[in-house]
Amino acid sequence: MAAIPFAVPENVPGLSELYAEIALRKGNNPNRPNRGVSNMGKVLGHSPKALCAHQNLTTFVLDKSIVALPLRVLATLQVAAVLKCSYIIHNNLPRALRAGIDQKKITAVTQGGEAEFDAKERAVLNYARQVAQGRALESGTMSELRRLFSLQEISELVLIVATYHMIAAIVNPLEVEPDVHA
Repeated sequence: MAAIPFAVPENVPGLSELYAEIALRKGNNPNRPNRGVSNMGKVLGHSPKALCAHQNLTTFVLDKSIVALPLRVLATLQVAAVLKCSYIIHNNLPRALRAGIDQKKITAVTQGGEAEFDAKERAVLNYARQVAQGRALESGTMSELRRLFSLQEISELVLIVATYHMIAAIVNPLEVEPDVHA
């Protein structure tokens, strides 16, 4: 159980409407399962403005970034593995499979192990790992990203990695349980 209770829509002005909007947005998107409001969203629901801001950011990261979906998911899983965030790992496994990432790669990122990654995958994983471990980059990491990606892709990758740091900083200390997938 989360350290603070889930918001009750009937007790928070505007929350019922926001929850309905979130469910509709997820239901109209084939890349995101229609599972309604996430457990993290239910914790943030005590402040509808904060939840709305979070939803806008994660909608961009999940659905609108030009970074290829498999690379976004690998970055997400790498951050989660380093930060020991089971919530992020659990909630993104279905997305990883839908993105076409094979189980061997998923296991290598989330639990350690060997897998064959291409140059772009290695660059994204290295960036996400280094930032998650020390909020800094080793020599050559940015040069490799600039060799392989556009400046727009790099900017969006930076935001993706930072977003999942923020999510881990919410769900880990508040002990938010992963969502249940149908």
